[in-house]
Amino acid sequence: ALRLLACVGLGVVMPVSMTMVADWVPAARRAQMVALTFLGGSGGSIVGAYLAAALIPSFGWQTMVVVAGLVPLLIIPFYAAFVPEPPAILIKQGRPAAKLERALSVIAADADNVDRTVFTSEKAARQNVFAVVFSKMLVISTLLIWVLTLVSQGILQLVLQYAPILLQQPEPGPGLTTAESGLVVAMVGWGGIIGVVLFSFVLKRFNRFYTGAFAAVLAITGFCVIAFGSFDTPTLMVVMLLAGMGIASLPAITGAVTAVAYPAEARATGTGTALVWGRVGGMLSGATGGILIALGFTLQSIFAVLTVPTAIALAAFLGLRADSRRRARLSQNDSQRRVETPAAPQGASK
Repeated sequence: ALRLLACVGLGVVMPVSMTMVADWVPAARRAQMVALTFLGGSGGSIVGAYLAAALIPSFGWQTMVVVAGLVPLLIIPFYAAFVPEPPAILIKQGRPAAKLERALSVIAADADNVDRTVFTSEKAARQNVFAVVFSKMLVISTLLIWVLTLVSQGILQLVLQYAPILLQQPEPGPGLTTAESGLVVAMVGWGGIIGVVLFSFVLKRFNRFYTGAFAAVLAITGFCVIAFGSFDTPTLMVVMLLAGMGIASLPAITGAVTAVAYPAEARATGTGTALVWGRVGGMLSGATGGILIALGFTLQSIFAVLTVPTAIALAAFLGLRADSRRRARLSQNDSQRRVETPAAPQGASK
């Protein structure tokens, strides 16, 4: 029950962070900056792995839980002091001018010269955000994003949660110590940081769907190398670093795709509902990993199995590309019809 309560809070953090970043940055850099937000996740996995290797053997897992609980409490005052609500949200909500000035001062030395107009159509303002997320225009993309979030988060969580156990298995496993397995798992986080930084700059210049597909191919390659190879500890660390570049980049690129897919009025809802499926993926991966280990699966065989959901992620990215082109055609046709249909003269009878 306590773990469930903690995860309810943790589940809110990522959609709020992604939405705030997407609301703060210009549209041209939105995908890049949302992807970079996931560096926090990769950094957390590194710190967590090193702390686990240092604390658990000497002080037990309870100490790790205490440390992990105290760190967010220390961050809260800094977050409250330095991260105001995005100006666009404050304007739409009609918040006091003082709050708007404080928010603008974060990004502009001279807030008086900032354009404070927010263009939102009356139709968009009246429309239910869930109706936007599941509209005819967006429903296919929404479903594919859900698949991507479920699969990408599930893969990452399974690797982070069960790799230490699998690495400590004796023959046919590597048979590493707790400290050694922690160091190897930390390489997934380092690979994630390198991969997210590299892919964030790729996202700024190239198609985001093909970028995600390439990350999936990189992850599949890493899984196959580990599944069919046999390595000493230093080599295994290098291989996990390369695999982590793909594994940990998948959720980041998925988040970037999600933030760009929805209009501003439905972005928080679209992102939040997508990440619900990410949590489902984490739960399924926890159960699946436990079952596979109980059935006798080793590090190599589980990594071979992981190529299947990663291939599904690859197909989902390509499906999103096709649906993006479909939506572009529908928008173009709709705009053309509005131009070709003359407006009714004022005062004309219905």
